[in-house]
Amino acid sequence: MKLIKSIFAIVTLACILLFASCANNQTDDTHGGNNESAHDHTLVEYSARDPECASNGYLHHFKCDECGKAFSDSEAKNDISGREIIYAEGHKVVDNKCEVCGLKAESNLYYRGYKNSAGEFLYSVVSGIGKCTASDIILPTYVSSGGEKIPFERIDAGAFKDVKGVRSIYIPSTVKAINQNAFRGCADLEAVFFEDASLCEAFSSSVFQDCKKLEIVSFGNNSNLKHLGNSVFKGCVRLSFVDFGMQSKLEGISEYCFDSCHTLGSVSIPVGVKTVSSKAFSDCFRIRTLYFSDALTEIGDLAFEGCEALEAINLGHGVIKIGNYAFSGCASLSSVTIPAATKNIGSYAFEKCSDLTITLAKGVSTQNFNPYWNYYNNPVVNKE
Repeated sequence: MKLIKSIFAIVTLACILLFASCANNQTDDTHGGNNESAHDHTLVEYSARDPECASNGYLHHFKCDECGKAFSDSEAKNDISGREIIYAEGHKVVDNKCEVCGLKAESNLYYRGYKNSAGEFLYSVVSGIGKCTASDIILPTYVSSGGEKIPFERIDAGAFKDVKGVRSIYIPSTVKAINQNAFRGCADLEAVFFEDASLCEAFSSSVFQDCKKLEIVSFGNNSNLKHLGNSVFKGCVRLSFVDFGMQSKLEGISEYCFDSCHTLGSVSIPVGVKTVSSKAFSDCFRIRTLYFSDALTEIGDLAFEGCEALEAINLGHGVIKIGNYAFSGCASLSSVTIPAATKNIGSYAFEKCSDLTITLAKGVSTQNFNPYWNYYNNPVVNKE
């Protein structure tokens, strides 16, 4: 099955020109907030489409060619940007074949087997694109060698780095390690799906960094993933949806993890996340809401810097430390509650949050906060 790269559109008029002025963000590598301008929407009508295994579906909608916004009506009155997408759910693979679309695990990649001290094969890894020319790739749960099925357990460093033409990857639950830069810079990669109950507990750094067309990442349910390496999704400017799945074991959001993911609008934060590291969500212009459980204890420097659309954030009750400039430039943030557990807030933590009211939970002491923690004198309310 080929991943459909472009939307099948039914254009009722060559261009439906409407004159409705509004402020709009660009969907590209540039800062959306600095490119706002009133313009007349040029709308194209798109018909409804059901999702397939590795390609998104869509509701019937109208989309502006200039600003990228989607509307449910031809008069551009009801903005449904992001909500017009029905996200793909990935393949249902049994014995190296998808039961839904029939796509088989790729056999033309460059696989390598490893032996133990007794000379027995332990597992196979993929270390290069090999002779593969497919755009949609299912990695196998096993590789056959000498009549034996050898479990497929690792993706080597740089295995798919800078590869062109690959548009979707399915990673089976048997994979235990994904090494540094494994998919970095894949120019055409749009979707990544992990099988449920993935055994992979940690990523190395920059695994998907600078995949400019990556839109959707689904980690599946019951994932064993605990740690993400630094900069895993940094620079994935079109990444709009990340699903860590039910019963995720993830414990932290690493440094630069989603840095400059300009289109990111939806992230399901696992309940076990304890830390949000430095610049983890920096310059994620479109995130509107984020909710953390009571497990969260630390927010790093510049963690949410430049999240200008962030309107609501729930920090839970366990946050002990909030770093320097943590919420700098969150211009849409109207309220935040500092929990009683908080012992330290760094300098300029709420810089350029002009409409923010800060509520201090009962029992909060600002004695150990940095003297410049509220340098811009945002209103502070003490909860009784």
